[in-house]
Amino acid sequence: PEGDPSEDPYVTTVRDGLDYMFTTLSTESIPVQTSGDPDINGNGYGIRVNEGSYPYQGGMVIDMIIGSGTPLRYVRTSHNSYQVIRGQRYADIVQDMAESYIYGQQDSGSTLGGWRYGWNGGNDNSAAQWAAIGLIPAERIFGAQIPSWVYTNNLTILANTQDQRYGQLGYTGTAGTWGDASTTASGMVMMAMDDFDREDGRWIKAANRLRQHWDTPSGNDSLRNNYYAMFATSKAMRLANPSRIEQMCLGCAETSIDWYGDETVGLARSIMDQQLADGHWVHPSGLSGTGYWQYGLTTAWATLILTRELFEVAPVADAGRDRVWGISRVGDPRPLTLVGSGSFHPDPFRTIVLYEWDVDGDGLFDTSSTDPNTVTEYLEADYPVPTLPRSITVTLRVTDDAGKTDTDTAVILLAEPPHPPIADAGPPGTPPGTGYTCTLGIPCVLDASDSFEIDPTDFIARWEWELDGVGIPDFDEATGEVISYTFNTEGTFNIGVRVWDDGRFNDLNGDDVVDENERLSDQEFTTVDVEPNLPPVAVAADMTVEEGQTFNHDGSGSSDPNGDPLTYAWDLDNDGNYDNATGVAPSQVFPADGVYTVGLQVSDSLLTDETTATITVTDRGPTAAFDWAPEPQEEGTAVSFGDLSTSSPDTIVAWAWDFDGLGASSDQHPSFTFDDDGTYTVTLTVTDSDGSVDSVSHDVTITDRAPTAAFTWAPEPSVEGSPVAFTDTSTSSPDAIVSWAWDFAGLGSSAAQNPSFAFPDNGVYTVSLTVTDDDGSTNTTTHDVTVLNANPVVNAGLDQTTGEGSTVSLDPATFTDAGTADTHTATVDWGDGSGPQAATVNQGAGSGSVPGSHVYTDGGVYTVTVTVTDDDGGVGSDTMIVTVGNAGAQVDAGPDQTINEGETASLAPATFTYIGLTDTHTATINWGDGMTSAGTVSEAGGSGSVSGSHTYVDDGVYTVTVTVTDDDGGVGSDSLTVTVLNLPPVVEAGPDQSTSENTTISLAPATFTDAGTADTHTATVDWGDGSGPQPAAVTQGSGSGTVASSHAYTTGGTYTVTVTVTDDDGGVGIDTLTVNVDGGNPPEQTIFDLIARAKPEKIDLVWAPVNGADAYNVYRSTTAGGPYALIAAGHTCTYCAFADSGLTNGVTYFYVVTSITGGQESLSSNEASATPQVTTRRRR
Repeated sequence: PEGDPSEDPYVTTVRDGLDYMFTTLSTESIPVQTSGDPDINGNGYGIRVNEGSYPYQGGMVIDMIIGSGTPLRYVRTSHNSYQVIRGQRYADIVQDMAESYIYGQQDSGSTLGGWRYGWNGGNDNSAAQWAAIGLIPAERIFGAQIPSWVYTNNLTILANTQDQRYGQLGYTGTAGTWGDASTTASGMVMMAMDDFDREDGRWIKAANRLRQHWDTPSGNDSLRNNYYAMFATSKAMRLANPSRIEQMCLGCAETSIDWYGDETVGLARSIMDQQLADGHWVHPSGLSGTGYWQYGLTTAWATLILTRELFEVAPVADAGRDRVWGISRVGDPRPLTLVGSGSFHPDPFRTIVLYEWDVDGDGLFDTSSTDPNTVTEYLEADYPVPTLPRSITVTLRVTDDAGKTDTDTAVILLAEPPHPPIADAGPPGTPPGTGYTCTLGIPCVLDASDSFEIDPTDFIARWEWELDGVGIPDFDEATGEVISYTFNTEGTFNIGVRVWDDGRFNDLNGDDVVDENERLSDQEFTTVDVEPNLPPVAVAADMTVEEGQTFNHDGSGSSDPNGDPLTYAWDLDNDGNYDNATGVAPSQVFPADGVYTVGLQVSDSLLTDETTATITVTDRGPTAAFDWAPEPQEEGTAVSFGDLSTSSPDTIVAWAWDFDGLGASSDQHPSFTFDDDGTYTVTLTVTDSDGSVDSVSHDVTITDRAPTAAFTWAPEPSVEGSPVAFTDTSTSSPDAIVSWAWDFAGLGSSAAQNPSFAFPDNGVYTVSLTVTDDDGSTNTTTHDVTVLNANPVVNAGLDQTTGEGSTVSLDPATFTDAGTADTHTATVDWGDGSGPQAATVNQGAGSGSVPGSHVYTDGGVYTVTVTVTDDDGGVGSDTMIVTVGNAGAQVDAGPDQTINEGETASLAPATFTYIGLTDTHTATINWGDGMTSAGTVSEAGGSGSVSGSHTYVDDGVYTVTVTVTDDDGGVGSDSLTVTVLNLPPVVEAGPDQSTSENTTISLAPATFTDAGTADTHTATVDWGDGSGPQPAAVTQGSGSGTVASSHAYTTGGTYTVTVTVTDDDGGVGIDTLTVNVDGGNPPEQTIFDLIARAKPEKIDLVWAPVNGADAYNVYRSTTAGGPYALIAAGHTCTYCAFADSGLTNGVTYFYVVTSITGGQESLSSNEASATPQVTTRRRR
């Protein structure tokens, strides 16, 4: 509807259709429902279609309004009974229609959340899907506010109407009235409103149900014969979240299909196959609804389903108008704004999400943004002057949220001056092409001030306006940059402005005179929406003011529904004529109190409105005020009072003074004497000539004459703890002193006239005396009193005797101090070289004690000195004697141990403690096997350790004793047990050997070792030919030896020789070697026909059996010619085969086989190889 009818003939058709449609709407009351208040915008009503079954029709009407793409357009028509609709914006109408749907949603009972034939009339999902069809774009495109409970209630009806086993959605319950193909598809549209994801289990169940009906041959559930079901299915698939569905039923139990485009069973193929010769469609007879869905509706549904672009329409790009522009030079930039804001999307469910600009015409998009506009420059370096003029085709590509695109171009002509000016029809500060809204019959301001000239020093010399829209634009209706024009026809019209420059750069004939044909021009059109004029509303504020006060009336609450400027006329003398003042807030003064009425008339130049305001004028009384001097004043002396009261316009005629009840006066400026001190309230009351009064009160202070405090004291200075005598020497006149208050520096007080006081600590103390006379007046004096310090007296306590390592404690020491407030510190020197140690002090007032303890680390006689110092540096001390005896070490040898013979036993180490911290120690270790060694001692701080180790050469149980001796001869010891276990000898039989029959062979010899170096050994040799173990000769040293023996074999073969060595503790060691005895026949190859056959992860070997063979050995390699690894030893077979499993497919394996006869192995067979492979099926 916002298009140009001269360019698009359907613009008028769309406008007329919308204008008529708005006359079919009506307002209705939408009271609060159980779930909440549906009146979101608070205007008190909703809007619906004013025909029957409005829940079915409202969704389509909402779609129509949103499809216009003009949310801010004003409604120009309405039904005569509902004129409130007229003048609203399209977005407001959509909000109110949505609120009617919100109000009409069933809000109680088993059908909670549904819609039916009327509001709150239950549920059927045919009506409910039209609610969803309307509410989805209302919220997503026009921004309508939908409360969350609408969606919550929608979930309830979905849950109550979907069969959870089969997935179908029914008409009012879980069963379909006319089958469930139609109702299931309608329910899926309701799911889309609640943003069900296409992977949601409930969506998949429903889609699965539709897929089950896809091939139903007949009846209401023959989905591809039921046009209502097909139309609802197409809506559900195209509204799916997060994107439209092409392959229906992905993730379902049923096989998915291209629901629209399948060449055999897609809806497009099904519908085309059913089209009649004359092009229309008929709903199949025998199906429910045939009587409702006549040829026109069925044909419309079929056409909508087939015409994908009605559902999948692309956005529309608008690159703006062609321009003439200049190049940017250094210091003279020429930024150009390319405007794409005219682009729009005709699909109410889709939005443009991307704007891309090719600004230089090279086919590549240079900018990408969500902003429709972009700014670019054409630089002189890229577009040299000699190449100008040049045309550049800029391209705008827009992309919507479904991935669809559209492009548009504009031509930018780059040229040197002169350039034509750039016209902008306004309004100022708005995107190009933005239109005006004006009121019928009211002058409307049209502003082309955003037009501009890009050539330096050039300017726009003339503005011409095209306003009548008659014939070819002639731009002769008005001139000027900003004009006022009155439109006398209601509707939407195209208007334009043409601007001319001053022609200074286009002197075609070179005469330096601007000729009319040398001026360059540009023009731009926009729209004006002329709305019907509505009367203004006059509002004047009631006021309360004082007489004689200048004040301003307030008509600012007045308003005009069309937003037109108002004029104000006031009737200030209530004579019915609005001729006393103009403007929104004229001033006025009322000279006398009373109640007055004023009138206000406002006008938009055509229509007027009047109102009145009540002005209450109150009397203005006098203001009482006075001062006095002096302040304060002593008792018995006169105080002077001065009247400072004011009154206007009246005069003050009387004064009444009240001196706190002690006296009165009617003078204007009196004086008064107060006989006693105190605070007195003085009040002045004044009366003006109009009888109004005012009072004011102030407190006046009268002071007393105070006494003079003084005193002396002795002695000066004094010693802490001794009394000081104080003597009062204060005076007072005329009053007598009746009390004394002494403060001894905060340490004490007295009410005596001449007291004494003892200071508990030395220092300089401030003593104050406050005296009070019989009138309660006081005076205070202070002096500093000097007090000297006294030293503390100490008693260290009795002498003591103890042993080293034991704790000695003071008794405790005690002290006294005449300075009872002194604090003290103390040290104790224990006489052992440790120096004075800080000690704890426990003290009271003038006495205390010093506890302390100490451990002596060595024996001796020590003098202990206790010193106490007070906080003033006074020192006192005393001594006592402590006698300390010696003590030996306490030893712990450590845990028992178990080791093997030949191993070393080490102490854990042994540990010891000692009390004499200055003692030193030595240690010995008796290992219990006749060996004793000195231990290594490590000690510090009253503890130490003894380390040592010893190797036991034979098994047994040994007692180890650790002895520690200090430097004073003190001895301590402890023992542990070491159990030494026997170890068998370790035998090495020697290398394998080869020999011949009846030839003597000897050991290499065999050798052995034994951790028990004191052990003795015997040995036997079993030659493995049945002759049994034979004693052998043993030669041994400490912990090792050899075994010698020889033997002759009478029969060829391979023999295992066993050498056994036994120690004197029964420990046995054994080792073997192999002897090969040549029987005189060399090995031969016996197998020549080895075959390998490959299978998956397996190879089968086959060969002919060898006569007389006892067994076979199988060898394998992954390298031709070996080396080979033995994989099967002693394999026996009659028909000789071997299966080698668990192999890797694709790897070649190589095999040889030998036969074994009489213990002798043949030479290797021929080599066979094969490669396992994965089995593949052959195609037939």
